Amino acid sequence: MNYLAHIFLSRNDENFQIGNWIADLIKYNHVQHLPLEIQQGVIHHRHIDKFADESKWFKESVNKIRHHQGKYAPVVIDICYDYLLRKNWNMYSEMPFEKFSTKFYRLLNQSKHLFPPYIEDRVDSMTSHRFLDTYEDMSGLSNVFQRVSARASYTNNLINAVHVIERWEAELDSDFQLFFPMAISYSSSKYQEMKAL
Repeated sequence: MNYLAHIFLSRNDENFQIGNWIADLIKYNHVQHLPLEIQQGVIHHRHIDKFADESKWFKESVNKIRHHQGKYAPVVIDICYDYLLRKNWNMYSEMPFEKFSTKFYRLLNQSKHLFPPYIEDRVDSMTSHRFLDTYEDMSGLSNVFQRVSARASYTNNLINAVHVIERWEAELDSDFQLFFPMAISYSSSKYQEMKAL
């Protein structure tokens, strides 16, 4: 899962939201300089990633597009699941999406002083372009894949990923609807376990 799902699964805990957002961006040796509660959010993110990687339904989704996306199929499904969460937002959240995203952008700007300098540009880009909003439709999703393709280390077909998602959307949505309630339950359990330490 990508940014939106990780932020959502942070149980409205602002420190965990920041930790979940920053986990894939921050260098390992810089994590220890973050406040403890944000470090816990980084760890929480990694637990969720492991859960997703081992999930039957996530694997089913990956296998559906493997022929089209090769080694980047898990990356595509991470992003696709954010799109499907946005699409099904009202099923999972009582807070309107715009309120949720605006609140997070504000939190990110307020927390920028805690981050290493190399992350500041990502914060500015995330907030000024309202990045979470790009999951709303296929056009936004296509823009996400173009950015990821440009940063990818290997030759890829990510710029065409939106077409394979359109082809398999109904089936991928079915996988997501089976996967995400379990992800909510798992992340909630891990959250409670970590807060009890």
